[in-house]
Parts: sequence; structure tokens; C-alpha cells
Amino acid sequence: MRLSNKKYQKARLEYEFANNPIKTFEITPKSWVRVIRQALGMTSIELAKRLKINQSAVTQLEQREELGTVTLKTLREAANALECDLYYVIAPRVSLEATINKQAMAMARKKLDIVAHSMALEAQLVSPKQRELQVVLLAEEIKQTMPTTLWNND
Repeated sequence: MRLSNKKYQKARLEYEFANNPIKTFEITPKSWVRVIRQALGMTSIELAKRLKINQSAVTQLEQREELGTVTLKTLREAANALECDLYYVIAPRVSLEATINKQAMAMARKKLDIVAHSMALEAQLVSPKQRELQVVLLAEEIKQTMPTTLWNND
């Protein structure tokens, strides 16, 4: 079976996220730069020399990292100076498939709400069970076609 490029990318990402231990790390309240620097027994002055900046700039870097305002470029430079690699990851909270399914269900409900309103005016409402089946079936159709409007129904 040959997968389209988009389906392959999604499947590959799902596999990588499911098999990657990155989520086992707890975020530290300190900056990673400071934690690694201190674990190496390196002073901020020594790191400053490696980065060719002054000691107060290292302190500012660590503070900016804690605040979430440091740039990736600066973190990469600090990682190199600490002889570390920088990994920048956006990891889904749930599977990509679950996120798509949730969005498709919301889109289906929104579309069917319009139809249900018209049917209510004509006294032709369906039961809640039938309604949910309609939502599920429409969501499956939406997932198959993956319309460009999928993410526009918020």
C-alpha cells in the first residue's frame, strides 16, 4: 500500500512521538543552561569566556531562558559552548489522529447543527442517537477528504 506524502509524514510523526522518551523529562524551574553549567562545575565567568561575552550577559541569558524569552540561536550557541546539543521539540499532547478526529467531529457537529435547526422548524428532528451517528459518519467523511477548511471551524 502506497501512502501519500502527507499520510506518510503523519504516520512517521505518530511513530516518532509514540517511541520517543522526550516526554519523560520534567521541565526544571531553572534554566537548562544554568543546570548543565552547574552540573559541569563551570562558573558563569567560564561560560562567558567560551561564548565571548561578559558574565552579566550569561546571567541575562539564563534569566531569559527561565522567562521563555531567549532565542533559539542564543540557546544553540550556549549549548555548543557547554558541549551539548540543543533539541527543539513541539510534541503533541495526544496523537495527531486524535487531534484530527476531534476537529473533524467539531466540524461535523457544526454542519449538522445548521441542518438540525432547519429540521426543527419543520418538526423533523432526529433522535440523539441518530444525531450522534450522523456526526460520526460525517466526521469520517471529513477525515477522508481532509478539506482545507478543517481548521477554520473554531
